[in-house]
Amino acid sequence: MGRASNRIHRKRRYVLALGLIGAALLSWWAQFYDPLSDRMNDQDVTIAKLKLENELLEHRIDRLAPYADPPTNEIGQLREWQNLLIPGRVLEEVNPAIQTTIQEIADREGVSIKSYKDLPVGQWKDYSLARIEVQIETTTENLAKFLEAIDHLKRLVQVEKMTVSYRKTKGFDLQVTMQVSALFPGG
Repeated sequence: MGRASNRIHRKRRYVLALGLIGAALLSWWAQFYDPLSDRMNDQDVTIAKLKLENELLEHRIDRLAPYADPPTNEIGQLREWQNLLIPGRVLEEVNPAIQTTIQEIADREGVSIKSYKDLPVGQWKDYSLARIEVQIETTTENLAKFLEAIDHLKRLVQVEKMTVSYRKTKGFDLQVTMQVSALFPGG
């Protein structure tokens, strides 16, 4: 009976060892593998959502790409037009800038300025016009040069109205009163 009992004990040990191994595998499954597999499944779902979102964003980028690059021609033209305006946002800034511009031209062309007078704001379409009245004394030749210089000025300045009187005084043939206006963005 010793041998038979040894066999039974050996079988029991073998069954007990297999049971312990099985219990250990079940415990490992319950504690580690199953939560890890659930976590991997959740991550797979998250990855799928992110890939879909990425594809949608790539499609949106492709659709909006033509608008991403600023239209350099239009920006250049806008800057050019901005440079044509007399600097200033309000009438109190623009009128002195017009006077300075007119004074520079007058000094260069040999025209004597007698006075400046600020005029009320004018309108051209939806834009404001800063206006001044300038009284000058000059010769016919210098008046022509003066008006030509205003015409070739790289600013949005124009002579709206001009009155010319002939009087011979101090070497000047003409006395001229003109209204000069310039567009400005303020209102």
